[in-house]
Amino acid sequence: MRRFLLFFCVAFALSGCGLSTPKDEEVCADLLKEVVPSPEGLVINRVERTEGKAGLDDLRTLYSKRFGGNIPSGTQGLLDLYEKENIDVSQTFVSLDVTYDGRIGKVRENVLCRYLNYDKKKELISFTFQNQDIEQHKFLDLFLMRKRPSGLDSNYRVR
Repeated sequence: MRRFLLFFCVAFALSGCGLSTPKDEEVCADLLKEVVPSPEGLVINRVERTEGKAGLDDLRTLYSKRFGGNIPSGTQGLLDLYEKENIDVSQTFVSLDVTYDGRIGKVRENVLCRYLNYDKKKELISFTFQNQDIEQHKFLDLFLMRKRPSGLDSNYRVR
């Protein structure tokens, strides 16, 4: 029995279980690498994750901004269905304390990625860098000259 337990513990340790980086943290770090002047000098000092409550109104606001205030009828039908089924909506904040090479030396700051979680999806809805909050409806401008993180699909959902 001891040998089995020892074998199990060694196999578990070698498998790396629990040591992988969550996808939302990877996406935030990959996005940061696209916007810093020199990604080679980027150091992530600390990562903090905060889970919070949200509601269907947050989802409505997201879609309203996405469609310039005019939510299409199909999307409105989906929101009505979510309301009828009383889906759980929450949010996740991933905060990165980072140091990177700026244009005139080392820079240390906090970067924030905000995600909305609903219907088994996690969607990036804002990215805060250099005291600028970039909301999802402005991501097209952000990714016009930069690569979208591979962990995000075209609707900014974590894969």
